[in-house]
Amino acid sequence: MKNIKLGIKIGGGFGVLILIACALGGLAVFNMKTVEDDSTRLADEYVPEVGVANLIERSSLLAMYAWRGYAFTEQESFLVEGKKQLAATMQALDQAKKHAETYPDLVALKENAQAARQQVEAYVSLSEQTEALVNAMHADREAMNRQAGTFMDNCMAFLSSMNEALEKEIAENAEGVKLTERAWKITLVNDIINLGNDTIIKVWRAQATRHLAEIDAGIQNFTKIDDILAKLNPTVRNPANIKQLEAVQKAGADYRDSML
Repeated sequence: MKNIKLGIKIGGGFGVLILIACALGGLAVFNMKTVEDDSTRLADEYVPEVGVANLIERSSLLAMYAWRGYAFTEQESFLVEGKKQLAATMQALDQAKKHAETYPDLVALKENAQAARQQVEAYVSLSEQTEALVNAMHADREAMNRQAGTFMDNCMAFLSSMNEALEKEIAENAEGVKLTERAWKITLVNDIINLGNDTIIKVWRAQATRHLAEIDAGIQNFTKIDDILAKLNPTVRNPANIKQLEAVQKAGADYRDSML
């Protein structure tokens, strides 16, 4: 080394420095390329993955909120919103599936999207059952209202007829036994009306509070009504009144069947 000229030594030193700088530059380029690839994957794969996952979560939560509101209130607005959010959830799942197929490395997204779709499809089936049950309840409610109306209308018609007959008998100075029987009939039909009103109240209270024991208590009233009709029927001789009591009995039976 002592025989090597100073210029060669200096040149060699600079050469080594140049080699080191090239090596460091190459390493930096390699690292930057790696960062670029990671950034590209982050932008093209992971960020959209998180976005679609958030979209699925948001729409599914909104769907559950809407369907819960529909089940409790039976309001049409909740039904419309629930269907809308379920459709949005399915659309987001389609996006997740397409994204996972485009980027095969997103294995977890593919598996979770498939599992989520199965659960959403099951939820859709349950929501359809909920809608069908609510519609059935509406139909039953309308039927009960009609039957209750028929029941009460005929009771009131019979009561009106009894009151008119009582007034006529009083004006004609009818015998006391006849007046007593008429008053007894009026009392019995009023008892039927009271039981009918109590039943209607219990039915609506049961629907408002979802307390089915009220329905059971209302059904028990029909046994009492049948007992009163069994006493009243043999004493009624006017064909119009007989027809009214038959309508009361039939409407009561139909009303009771709707409550079961």
